[in-house]
Amino acid sequence: MKREPPPEGAAAGASTGMVAEALRGCQPYADMPDAYGYCLYKSSAGLATPEELAELCARAGQWEGECRHAWVAGRMHDAANWPLDRLLDACGDSADCRFEVLDFRPADDVLVQIRRCADHAGAYGEDCAGHAMQRWWIARPDDAEAKRVATAFTPFPGKVGWFLGARVACDHEGSCEDAEGEVRRTCQHAAELLAERPQNCPSRTMKPLRPGQRPGGPLPANRG
Repeated sequence: MKREPPPEGAAAGASTGMVAEALRGCQPYADMPDAYGYCLYKSSAGLATPEELAELCARAGQWEGECRHAWVAGRMHDAANWPLDRLLDACGDSADCRFEVLDFRPADDVLVQIRRCADHAGAYGEDCAGHAMQRWWIARPDDAEAKRVATAFTPFPGKVGWFLGARVACDHEGSCEDAEGEVRRTCQHAAELLAERPQNCPSRTMKPLRPGQRPGGPLPANRG
């Protein structure tokens, strides 16, 4: 359900500080819900706390996810002050935001990272796990590490099996024999396919993450 922006007096009376300033600045667009939400999104980066973020972005309607994402993106480099769990909480329901945070702050253990992907990345869980396994494969794991991953329970067996198969076919290391079930089947399929078509081996360079295109440009003209 689309949220309608509150009247100017109600907005200003319910909020203080940076939130109130942002609401006042966006008030000229109050009768244009999409433009109003966009304006709030553009104002979110300067907020000081997750509480202010939640208050402002809750008024942004369909722009709430982007509103939260913009604020979180500016804090992902500051691990000392903004640990992973706080940023994930600040993302709210935005899968784009959560995926970007997880990918920017990966766990050292690929199995921990894959579990985080399952728990937090929502619709991007498969992509998140694929990035985790690509990063693991690029690091050239030894046989013991490969066996540990191959035999562990995983919510994304296709992604795990594919990169185990890439290790067999592209690196000529290990085999699919330690794996079971879908992990083993996918590993064998990937190993066969990549042996026939080595040009399809995964890239050893992680590409910048672009889970979604962020909108830009000026605000629409006020009709008032």
